[in-house]
Amino acid sequence: MPKPELDDLSSERSEWAKQWVLAEEADCIDCYHKAGGFLRVKMFLCTECGNKRCPKATNHKLKCTGSNEPGQPGSMYE
Repeated sequence: MPKPELDDLSSERSEWAKQWVLAEEADCIDCYHKAGGFLRVKMFLCTECGNKRCPKATNHKLKCTGSNEPGQPGSMYE
C-alpha cells in the first residue's frame, strides 16, 4: 500500500494517520517534533547503527556513537 502524502489526507482521516505520515517522513525525533508531531506512533532509531539510544536517533545532526547505552549526551534517553 503506498504511503499517503500529508496534503492528501482528508478531514475525515484521523489525527493518528496524520501523525504517522509525519513520523514516516522524519529521520529523527527532533525533525518529527519540528514538523508538528506530538504522538508516539513509532520508535525512532539511528539511521546508521539502528540503536534507539544513539544521539543521532534524537537529532540527525549529531554523530552516531554506535552505542545503545543509556546516558549518552544528546540522546532523549540521556
